Amino acid sequence: MKTGRHTALIAAAAALAVIALLMGIIIGKRDNQTLYLKDIQGNSAFLRDITVSGVVRDKYHGLRFSIRDGKVDKNFSFYDSESDMERSQWSSGNWAFYDFPDYVYNVSGEVSADANLKVAETPSKTVGDRVYSGETWPQPESTGEYTDRKTLSDKIDLYVNIDKIGEFTRIKFKSGLSAKSDKMEFEFTKTYRKTEDGEEVIASGGSDSNIPVRKGNQMDSIVEAAGNLYFTIPAKKSSRGSNGIYRIDEWSVWPDWDNKKESGRVTELAGFRQDNKNTEVVALKCVQGKLVLVLLIEDVLTFRAYEPETGELIDQLEVRNFGRSEISDNVQFFVNENNLNLCFKEEKDIIVGIKLDKKLTLEYFIQGLEVDGETYTYLENVSVVNNKLLIFCGYAAKDSVFVSGLRPENYFIFAYDRSRWDSRLLYKGEVISDAVQDLIYRQQNGPDSGGFDTFDARRFCNVKFST
Repeated sequence: MKTGRHTALIAAAAALAVIALLMGIIIGKRDNQTLYLKDIQGNSAFLRDITVSGVVRDKYHGLRFSIRDGKVDKNFSFYDSESDMERSQWSSGNWAFYDFPDYVYNVSGEVSADANLKVAETPSKTVGDRVYSGETWPQPESTGEYTDRKTLSDKIDLYVNIDKIGEFTRIKFKSGLSAKSDKMEFEFTKTYRKTEDGEEVIASGGSDSNIPVRKGNQMDSIVEAAGNLYFTIPAKKSSRGSNGIYRIDEWSVWPDWDNKKESGRVTELAGFRQDNKNTEVVALKCVQGKLVLVLLIEDVLTFRAYEPETGELIDQLEVRNFGRSEISDNVQFFVNENNLNLCFKEEKDIIVGIKLDKKLTLEYFIQGLEVDGETYTYLENVSVVNNKLLIFCGYAAKDSVFVSGLRPENYFIFAYDRSRWDSRLLYKGEVISDAVQDLIYRQQNGPDSGGFDTFDARRFCNVKFST
């Protein structure tokens, strides 16, 4: 009996020793992740008065770091929950992340009252099943005859839809904008179901996808300022009617907004017309508590600053050397104190910076972030610190992987001298990290299950420049 007890104790002690050894290895290695700054062009002494900080993280753990005067400090931590994971400053899609709640913004189109229409009906599956994309899906709880009704229209009205996630509140606002075409290019398809009582109800359907608004991050059209939420409509040049800056005064709470043409209460703060093909709305931002509207007018990049309480125009700035009729829908914005920094992703990346004090001034205009054989995937930060323009961005080899989110990325710092508005590049360096191995592994081995999760691989996020 004693022998059995002794054997069990020895086995337990051995197991504990193995666990302790493994934990020691993990603890020893966690701060040993590769991370340092490699000079490519210029001297890193130009950054001597700048601290670069951020975190390299996946959904399980993060390595917080800071780099100053060539010295790297690192601090590793495990995440107890997803809420511990830091968000990137870069975002896409229609989500806006504030402390609470989250807002979702989109623009939809509906058939105008004076539109010319063509309607085509196609009978669908009956009694219990319906056809979707050529496949039959059983729906025993929704029996009846189904009809797919396609409506073609030559004119649509634009509606703004904003939801507060977690509160079941909504704004649905019919803007003063419409889009008209010589062709019946606006298509709406809805599926109707006839019940056993003969009543026809909508089973599924939605608005037209061919809406003349910018296809980038539409959340660049909504912003908080002076304790209120403001928005604009990112309408392209083919839109007609009135646009502007609008303030949300009252939200509609579900079910009050259900199946209504409009819901909530909105006030126009500042308006302008889009009655020709020369105006496009790019974004609405808040800089130093003021509203800044970004437009393209007569192919000139234009900024207008407004008082959020009154809608009074503070100043207007035209960047005439921008000069182009089209700009990419892929635009990133960074607000750094009283600086607004924009990056337009085109054949040659264009970065523009303005400053708002009593007036708007052009701070810099840069065309092209050059890294041989690679193309930038996103910018994590653009800031002006100590009269230096500082950029942190991720790059991937061109066409290296079909799924862009799986392209192994390299990370670079660009530093420009701000003593001239055209800003000379004085330093370029690469932040070397072994995080790229995560993406290489995912690329070679495929997803664990179901699909690729971008949070499975370590990435840089929340990178900041400070003194």
